[in-house]
Amino acid sequence: WGSFCETKSCEKPQLLLGEELDLIVLCEASQIPRSIWHRQLRARIGPRNGGLLATSTPNADGGLFWEFFQIAENTPDWERWQFNTIANPTFSKKEWEIAKTELDEKVFAEQYEGRFVSRRGQVFSMSDGNFIDSCFSSFSLLPVLVGVHYRPNNPVAVVFIAVQHEPRRYIVFDEIYDENLTAIDVIPSIKEKMQGFPKFLGVFVDFWDFAIQKEFRQAGLEVGVNRKEKEIGKKLAAMRRIQGLQNALKIREDGQSKLLLHTRCTKTIRDFERCKWPDKRKEEAEVQEKELPLTKYMFAPHAVSYVIAFCENAVGVDFYRVAN
Repeated sequence: WGSFCETKSCEKPQLLLGEELDLIVLCEASQIPRSIWHRQLRARIGPRNGGLLATSTPNADGGLFWEFFQIAENTPDWERWQFNTIANPTFSKKEWEIAKTELDEKVFAEQYEGRFVSRRGQVFSMSDGNFIDSCFSSFSLLPVLVGVHYRPNNPVAVVFIAVQHEPRRYIVFDEIYDENLTAIDVIPSIKEKMQGFPKFLGVFVDFWDFAIQKEFRQAGLEVGVNRKEKEIGKKLAAMRRIQGLQNALKIREDGQSKLLLHTRCTKTIRDFERCKWPDKRKEEAEVQEKELPLTKYMFAPHAVSYVIAFCENAVGVDFYRVAN
């Protein structure tokens, strides 16, 4: 018959060009930029009147997969299906109930119920249960990890996080936040602040920021990164970290969240409270696909997310899980 089946990644779009095809299957289609479909793939099924099958967990109410879903509502020769995770007979009902209890409402709706969730407005919903006002010295005997986020011409955000095991909580108890410094400039301050903390475990930074990793190691600091991000890509990893923060801010049965922000960390709190998704859906679509998530007011949240992602993976949580 001369038939063949070939799998390719979208990491190098130019390699997706080629001969005519009868069928294209887009796996995790919500993670594929529009430009790849329009510039590299669409023309390959046109001459043969070929077919397209797009499968994915939703990723906001915008982007290529969302557009396919809307087109299929009333267009002849198109069809769409929507299933939640529990429809899978092999999926654990116990896991479903646990996830419903622990995850942020929007994260659960997207990842487990297969719904398209809006990403406009505030990123994080804050309440009194997200804050703590304890004595500073009470954190000295807990394991402490430091998260650092920096981009040129932007503030450097450093967060000091104590990890409480029973119940498991991440407490942001101190910060360094300066618009006039770089990540390298804050190394002496990090070392000074950590002198009274015998269980200081190291500094955690962006996996993709190799220059900062090198500088911190040369300064004698232990540096940790989340290597899982290399497997799933920069954009999706960042989105999973933000969803992880949303989950960690959900209020638990005892009236507090898994992630607690000390009231003295005013600039970190400001970033969490002010952070918003972009409002323009279509005009900024291509930019969002490249830059997601946002940059404005995301400095401290990113720094916090590096630490939480590392710790959750360390205790066996699949933090970067891509739900199917």
